[in-house]
Amino acid sequence: MVACHLSCSRNMPRQPSYWIILSAQHVTDTYIPPEGDTWVYEVAPNDKLKKNDTVYLWSNIEQGFFGWGTIIETRKLIKAYDERERTSILVHRAKGFRHPITIELMRTDPNLRRFIPTGFDDLYALPLRPGQANALNDFIRIHNLEAPSGSTTIKWFAEEIPPQVTVQALIIAGDRVSEGVLVEGVSYAWYEIVRMISRNPNCKPPAITPTSY
Repeated sequence: MVACHLSCSRNMPRQPSYWIILSAQHVTDTYIPPEGDTWVYEVAPNDKLKKNDTVYLWSNIEQGFFGWGTIIETRKLIKAYDERERTSILVHRAKGFRHPITIELMRTDPNLRRFIPTGFDDLYALPLRPGQANALNDFIRIHNLEAPSGSTTIKWFAEEIPPQVTVQALIIAGDRVSEGVLVEGVSYAWYEIVRMISRNPNCKPPAITPTSY
């Protein structure tokens, strides 16, 4: 029975991972046309990068995210012009941002400020947990930009607290474990409800409806 379980585990398809790709691209190279394009990035050696992984593209020079894409191909280690070994990856750059998501913008968000990619001495591919990627996706959508598939942004336009909300609308879900799903943070909906309550302490809090993942 144990052998069967181990065999089944090995045959399970690998779930795509999420990465921040640090680059030294200037503003002219960060432009991504509406139809997308392909670009080769070279990062510090990393054997965990795989085809179909989602990457968020960060310019160390511009100090911000300028787009996102997916890995088309991971190549063998190469030697760059400075004689350092690099992992070369071919990326389909799917969408660019009209305005970069800068450090200043990230500092305004309680979830994003925890993983601002600064202070690194080389160009790395930095792993993101699913909850962090979902928080970044939400932030991208709230700024009216197109994000990869992931969490669903809950937009709040009502001046009154809704009578009922789902748990899914309030949390940022992380990895799935045997007991359920880890909670990595709270969503914009949570902060908006807190803001509404602080503005009107006599209002009635919404009913929380369970949801499945």
